[in-house]
Amino acid sequence: MSLDLKTLITSHVPTDISDLATKCPSENWTSVVILAVDEIQRLPPDKDRYHAILLRNIHDASTGLPITLVLAGLGDTQSVIRSMGLTHGLSPYSLGCFSVEERHELTEKWCDHFHINIGLCRSQVDALMAKADGWLRHVHWAQQALAEALLVKT
Repeated sequence: MSLDLKTLITSHVPTDISDLATKCPSENWTSVVILAVDEIQRLPPDKDRYHAILLRNIHDASTGLPITLVLAGLGDTQSVIRSMGLTHGLSPYSLGCFSVEERHELTEKWCDHFHINIGLCRSQVDALMAKADGWLRHVHWAQQALAEALLVKT
């Protein structure tokens, strides 16, 4: 028997992770589920709040469900995670920002990949990318804005 989340959620919304484990024991799961939470630094750093208890139960695998927890955020993410009692098994990875050289290389390869000849517009493209301060998501948005502007011109 496999797990059918759609049927589960329409017939019975689990009240917590233990309820989910009761209704859908781990032997019914056919694969691991990755629960990714972004902007975790925005959650209150309180280990007694419901969200902290829920995340801790998942993190500790106390229900035996095949759920892997991935937490992402900026700033004081690690201290917020620790204050919620999520302390063991942490493997922090910092993506950081692109360096100026990496931004230039990314711009070159991105333009090459999409057959874009920026020619005399190089300084404008570099200025656009510089506004992203090297943050990966902001660079993505800058590339998206550039692509949209190029589509309008063609």
